[in-house]
Amino acid sequence: MCGILTILSYLLGYIAPNTSWRERLFKLLDRLNADELRCVGFAEGWEECPLWKAHLVASGEPRCQII
Repeated sequence: MCGILTILSYLLGYIAPNTSWRERLFKLLDRLNADELRCVGFAEGWEECPLWKAHLVASGEPRCQII
């Protein structure tokens, strides 16, 4: 699922650059524990990926982390 969400995020950057989709996604991801994040394909350190990091910093959302 992480791969699909990454592709959607990338495409939305071109199709709807002002969308709040990423902020809503980050809020949902913050509700998941580390095991749940791993189960949907988010590896440790995923938030450091340049495709996500810029939006995490820009949104001001708490960082979703796998510990």
